[in-house]
Amino acid sequence: MPRRVLGELAEGVRSAAELEAKRLWSSTGLPEPWWNAAVYDAEGRFLGVADCWLDDVAMVWEIESSEWHLSPADHDTTVERAAGFVAAGAVYTASKPKKILTNPEDVVATLRATYEQARKRPRPPLRAIRTTQ
Repeated sequence: MPRRVLGELAEGVRSAAELEAKRLWSSTGLPEPWWNAAVYDAEGRFLGVADCWLDDVAMVWEIESSEWHLSPADHDTTVERAAGFVAAGAVYTASKPKKILTNPEDVVATLRATYEQARKRPRPPLRAIRTTQ
């Protein structure tokens, strides 16, 4: 078990919710994403760390856990980060961990639709840095 956990960390997964998201991702048929990638706009300004980043189309998938957003300030930070990704041209979607577990088919459908929207438009000049090799 420790070896498996260390392997997941090495691949960029930083929480139990992200691990479930990563497991679900394998059923989407979509390209392999980068987990916890640092994303920058065209001028080099840091936009945030995307839980899941698809570099080929500049798409962000965030896993929004309520326990991380209990204070108004934490929630404000999350909303501002999402707005920054979108304003810079990324296509953005978010899922609650509970929905990943209880209704994975809906989450997969949303991810596929979001990817198609991202694929149909020109890729914006965003740059991301992988957390893993």
